[in-house]
Amino acid sequence: MTHMERGRLIAGSLVATALLLTTWGCSSTQNVLTDVVSIGGASVHYTDYSITGRSEEAIVMVHGWSSDERVWDAQVEALSQRARVLTIDLPGHGQSAEPPEPYSVEVFVDAIAGVMDDADVARAVLIGHSNGVPVVRHFYRRYPARVLGLVAVDGSFQQVITDMAVVDQFVEQMSGPGRDAFLERMYENVQPETLTPEQQAAIWSMLTETPVEVQVATFRATFKEDLWTDDPIGVPLLAIYAESPFWTEGYEEYVRSIAPHMEYVMWTDVHHYLMMNRPDEFNSLVILWLDDQQLIVD
Repeated sequence: MTHMERGRLIAGSLVATALLLTTWGCSSTQNVLTDVVSIGGASVHYTDYSITGRSEEAIVMVHGWSSDERVWDAQVEALSQRARVLTIDLPGHGQSAEPPEPYSVEVFVDAIAGVMDDADVARAVLIGHSNGVPVVRHFYRRYPARVLGLVAVDGSFQQVITDMAVVDQFVEQMSGPGRDAFLERMYENVQPETLTPEQQAAIWSMLTETPVEVQVATFRATFKEDLWTDDPIGVPLLAIYAESPFWTEGYEEYVRSIAPHMEYVMWTDVHHYLMMNRPDEFNSLVILWLDDQQLIVD
């Protein structure tokens, strides 16, 4: 069986998993703790979900550009039945303060490590969405012993834009006189008609309430060359993508070359926030992958 076939098999095994989730939900009570930790002179907000107590192993969920922990609202209840879950507002996003130093992926990695330390989490499966993917990838570079596995959600392991003139054009659109139109286009690109009213409101809020200087600085921060090196990923990787011209066969081959322990799944009829489009299927896929890889086993 090929990796792709296996990924499709996992994605299709929803009925059995639904039964499992029903069983877990009937016998367990979720504990939710909201906390703030000071990291590098700035407060970082996170939420701790658990039915198993303060395990030293957890799922840590990392949002992407101009987002916050709300992108995972449809995941935390189901996934916390399987393992302890931490969701984080990266510095400058959501309820977290802006850092005193310039934005960089290093600042975000420090925030994740600080949250894990504060929560007494020694090792984690890190789930990153969009620009959260290079963040969790870089966390693995710096703290390989603390990473049990990675889940990439519609985010790249290769630098998508290499022409800095194009980057400058994006920055001008997001920060210049045409900013309102830029935000409207970004919102329409996620096909809001496919989402619930609550999800629509959350995405619009995250797009418009994230300060423009944070959007610009964090966007530029992802173009540092040392983020896009070909060093290997030695832990299990689950990669879930929405069908797009970006995710070619060549891209899949590249990721397999650096991550030999990868399951690769491509979904159609979803958009960039695919975990919002098909939350039950997404949650089932992640739980079955955790079980298959025997990650975070009590």
